[in-house]
Amino acid sequence: MLSTNVVLATLVAIVLVAVGTCQEPDEEFDPLAAHGGIFRNLDWTPAELARISQYHALAEYHQLIEFVKDKVRNSDVDFVTRQRIGKFLKMKRPPSVLRTLLTKKEKHK
Repeated sequence: MLSTNVVLATLVAIVLVAVGTCQEPDEEFDPLAAHGGIFRNLDWTPAELARISQYHALAEYHQLIEFVKDKVRNSDVDFVTRQRIGKFLKMKRPPSVLRTLLTKKEKHK
């Protein structure tokens, strides 16, 4: 008889595949819709969006957070938006161990 863990793992895999196939193939990824669109109010250049993508891909979250903080400081967004972004960054800040979890070589694989 199959164990409960095997059955649950199989069901989770089936659900993930089903969800993945439901996405429209023509649908483009909108990076500003990520995280509930919280960063949409900031005026991002294509180069800045590429830099954010790179930080995400390389798991350089501490640099990403500092980059976003600088962007907020230099923007003219309202106080409520600044507070929302600040709370989000504080809540999502990864543990400091992630700074040295991967070597540069491992990050670029």
